[in-house]
Amino acid sequence: CTKASGYRSGSNPRQYAPSKSAQMAWWSERIVRSLLLKSNFFNATPVTGLLINEVSASSSRAVDDFNEHEDWIEIYNSSGSQVALAGLYITDDIRQKAKYRLPDSDLLKISPGGYKVLWADASPLQGASHLPFKLNKSGESIFLIQLIGTDTLVLASLTYPAQLDGYSYARIPDRTGSFTTTSKPT
Repeated sequence: CTKASGYRSGSNPRQYAPSKSAQMAWWSERIVRSLLLKSNFFNATPVTGLLINEVSASSSRAVDDFNEHEDWIEIYNSSGSQVALAGLYITDDIRQKAKYRLPDSDLLKISPGGYKVLWADASPLQGASHLPFKLNKSGESIFLIQLIGTDTLVLASLTYPAQLDGYSYARIPDRTGSFTTTSKPT
């Protein structure tokens, strides 16, 4: 007969084990606390001033930090203060609002009036500004999302048409104009 570690000889180990419901309650509480502390999920302030300014879903002339021609999304900060993208979500499928959570990184902070390019290259291991999906050359929608409690806030969105190689879909004039297809990325 093997003695269970941590129990007195002759005692029944079952009498010291918490019930399954008590175990589930304990784990549930720990998970919820962890999520709340980590993301300030319920106390977050809505982010304002971000807009999708330009996208390229087809072999653009722009190259990433690995000298690769990749799909990209340009985010503009129109607010008067720095905005961190960390903790926001970006998706190309509104049914998957939390498709990709942007990581904590100083590289994902945008100064007032500044821009940040996110590389949609399906290579997130290349760095904080690289997304785990590519853009559809045939056209699709992109959403920048913030989750606060049970609320889903779409901070910025764009539906772009089919893309030609080397072209982008941009606001012309930059930041303020209507979207148009251009061979000269802004």
